[in-house]
Amino acid sequence: MSYNFRSMNAGFSLYKILKDANRQKIITILQERGSASYTELLEASETGSTGLMNCHLKALGDLIEKNDSGQYVLTDKGKVAYSVLYNFPAEADVAHKRKAQKIYWSLLAVGQIVILASFVLFFGLN
Repeated sequence: MSYNFRSMNAGFSLYKILKDANRQKIITILQERGSASYTELLEASETGSTGLMNCHLKALGDLIEKNDSGQYVLTDKGKVAYSVLYNFPAEADVAHKRKAQKIYWSLLAVGQIVILASFVLFFGLN
């Protein structure tokens, strides 16, 4: 299947849509529950304001729609977007992991230098 995500709201690329944690949460909630009301999404996503929720729902564009009972559901494009979220790590997560690894290896190197210096001082003085 191929989807044209260009039909979504102007100015919103799929990357911009999916990089926001609240939008990711909305998409995940709809995938897990199948459908949710506006109030359920507002409470579960913890956006805190209806204005911000409306902004997120608008940004999600044609990834979501309302069903006959007025609840939000994922469209086929929304299901593909969920698949992208689920199958590929977020760029921010990868950057965070790299930063944590750098800190770990730096601390390990400093620790080894301190231990080596301690041995030199201890055995060098005797």
